[in-house]
Amino acid sequence: MTGEEGSAGAGLGWKPIAIVLIFVCAMLGGLLAYNEMTGVDLEDIEVTATNKLDYGNGTVVEDIVATTNYTVLGVLEEVAGYENINMTYYEGLGYLINSINGVKNGVEVTGIDDTSNYYWQYYVNDVLGPISADRYALADGDVVEWRFEEMIWG
Repeated sequence: MTGEEGSAGAGLGWKPIAIVLIFVCAMLGGLLAYNEMTGVDLEDIEVTATNKLDYGNGTVVEDIVATTNYTVLGVLEEVAGYENINMTYYEGLGYLINSINGVKNGVEVTGIDDTSNYYWQYYVNDVLGPISADRYALADGDVVEWRFEEMIWG
């Protein structure tokens, strides 16, 4: 048996690895070049959004916010103030809002008979948020509404 016969089928060799490495480097280089050419930095993006807080008892507060903190949570923090929001972080999921301005999930609120199944839920342009508020990036002109309402999936 010669040396060539023993190497047949022993592995793919270095060529596929080299091709993958070249591809990855080209992609990274392209992304870096695009960022440099466009000068776009996510920290520089400013959106103007409407933020509504519906306390579920007839009280609704509305604000228009122009901010570079362009997530649903970021806009809420701009309006309510970070210190007035209680939240819990869940690894892999993001933040769950526990209370806004002292109105807590599942706790009695004046004007609502039974709030045991009431939670803060957010909507963007009248669509229930599909991900945590800290992960939802807003577009200019979006309307964010935080509603203290009966949990619709429970």
